[in-house]
Amino acid sequence: MSQEQARFLDEYARKRTHYEAIYERLLTSAYLPCGRFTREDVQEKLSSLRANRFVVAVCGQMKAGKSTLLNALVFGRPVLPSEATVTTAKITVLQHADREGFSVTFYEPEEWRELCERAERDEGEWGRAFRAEVDKAVRTGAHPETYMGRVLPVDGYEELMTYAATPDLGGVLSPYVKEIRVDHTNEQFKDVLIVDTPGTEDPNQVRERLTKDWIKQADAVVYVIYASQAFNEADIVFLNKYLRHVPPDGRVLAVNKIDLATDIEVVKRWVASLKTHDRPAVRNVAGETGSMAYVCSLGQLISELRKRGLPLGDWEQEQLEILECDGVDWTDPEKNGFPILRKKIEERLLARKGAAILRSHATFIESVGREAVQEMENDILRLQEDLRLTEMEVDDLKKQSEAIRSTIATLAATIGDRRKRLAREIKKNIGGGETEIHQKIYNIFEKVRNKILTSDSKKVIENHLWHLAKELLQLKDSIAKDLQTVAEEVEQNIRNFVDDIWNIAEQNGVTFSKDFFLLEIDYMTFHRELHETITNAASVHHIQQEVSDSLSILDKFLDWFGKPKNTIGKTYNSLTARQEIVKELIDRKIRSVINECDKAIEQLQKKVNIALSDHAKRCETLAERENQAAKRRDDLAAQLRWKESEKAALERWFSELRTGVTGAAGCERA
Repeated sequence: MSQEQARFLDEYARKRTHYEAIYERLLTSAYLPCGRFTREDVQEKLSSLRANRFVVAVCGQMKAGKSTLLNALVFGRPVLPSEATVTTAKITVLQHADREGFSVTFYEPEEWRELCERAERDEGEWGRAFRAEVDKAVRTGAHPETYMGRVLPVDGYEELMTYAATPDLGGVLSPYVKEIRVDHTNEQFKDVLIVDTPGTEDPNQVRERLTKDWIKQADAVVYVIYASQAFNEADIVFLNKYLRHVPPDGRVLAVNKIDLATDIEVVKRWVASLKTHDRPAVRNVAGETGSMAYVCSLGQLISELRKRGLPLGDWEQEQLEILECDGVDWTDPEKNGFPILRKKIEERLLARKGAAILRSHATFIESVGREAVQEMENDILRLQEDLRLTEMEVDDLKKQSEAIRSTIATLAATIGDRRKRLAREIKKNIGGGETEIHQKIYNIFEKVRNKILTSDSKKVIENHLWHLAKELLQLKDSIAKDLQTVAEEVEQNIRNFVDDIWNIAEQNGVTFSKDFFLLEIDYMTFHRELHETITNAASVHHIQQEVSDSLSILDKFLDWFGKPKNTIGKTYNSLTARQEIVKELIDRKIRSVINECDKAIEQLQKKVNIALSDHAKRCETLAERENQAAKRRDDLAAQLRWKESEKAALERWFSELRTGVTGAAGCERA
């Protein structure tokens, strides 16, 4: 291996390790998915970086010597079968490993059915040969259903021939095999995946599809040309049709079997003339002479066997004798051109492929970075908008809560103030009316008492009592009317109080029904009780009987002699007691009015309290929502700070990537 190749491969390995680390960090981060990139995309890219070594397709027409060239180039001894036919040719994948090994992949059941159906319809050479070889395998006891869909390891070269060689050389199972995998230990191709293709325009349509898939994946190509038929029409068509995606500097054209050419210099002049050919397709193929290498793969293979001290087999010995016939030592590297081929592969394919792979992954990672940053910027904008709306929600909820608390406080203060005012009004209403009524009754009783005190006989006392009864009965309706007026004034004050509170509550969004208000004052019953009490209080007969019952015999005797001193006293006391009875009735009725007022106020207070309790519950709900919104606001603010910090870290990380810095510590997220 040249120093230049070693240096490049070391640089490639270092950068590939770097990109693998970046992919792994991306996969463990929360940046994915971002934009059009998913976690699966990154995983596939990582797998591609790890598994997709330099894919070099080795193409050419059958019998151009592809397998012999690869045996000499990679193994230094015969490993790949070189006597394949159109029915037994296989896609062979060569990959580096710690030790040599082989495995074969058989057709899937549906692929095998497709092949069999195609062979049944094909009456040409391929169809007849395919059917014959399958029949031969079945006659040996190897039935296809036993192998379909399987991948089997192969124990050494001899067993490989069972799956890869022609049936005549022991390849009994060869028709069933779709692909061969060969592990080699050649360090020169450590990071290269070499695919030996059987060519296109293959009658085996399954193999044709696989070949085209591998060719499309090829990053470089070694096209093997039979020197005696160099650049015939089949080569021109293949190179232009299937390898156009591979630029000229990604191709190496190996003109093989130069030992069989009559005059190699004639071949070289013929190839050089193609650069000015009339057809663009021909000029495209042979336009760059730097891609050409003229080789004798068979001579190099024998040289490698000798170098390793390995014995020549019958076939190699036979071929050596043929090579020596023209007097040229084709086993000499200076003659067989293999050093030139190796150099061109190193310089044109390995270096170009490595650079292309690195550029591809660097571009991919940078694209992910741009979209991740853009995704983060979008997230930041969304968080900012969510934060703004949440702050508005918190402020709105706070205002609603404050408004409700203010309403509750205002109503409580208003009710307290109005109740004090109502109490003063009621006191004024009752106090004035009660005093006036009591004064009227007192005046009547006091006037009669004073007259009785100056009376000198029972007759005079009786006359004064009749006068009292008359005035009290006349005053009865007036007293009832005055008392009703007081009650009505109190009732109106209560109604005004209720209306006032209701209006204030409604203005503050608190509603309740006013239909509860009804003062249960029974004026008819009051009139009847007042009539009975006054009638009884004014009853002369009752007064006289009461006084008589309280007088002693001596007092009664003195009354006969015109000395009614004790009768006057007793009558005076009886009148005072009756005045108190009337006063008590009036006081009791006034207290009943006050009680009714208190009931109305309590009913109002209950209604207001119920309405306010609903507001208080709503206030609690708003407070809870406010707390939740505030927590959400704080969380959003924290997320926004974190996202802005992560964006800055991500931008630094990808900036370092663009400038070649290998550190990627900012990629992980907590």
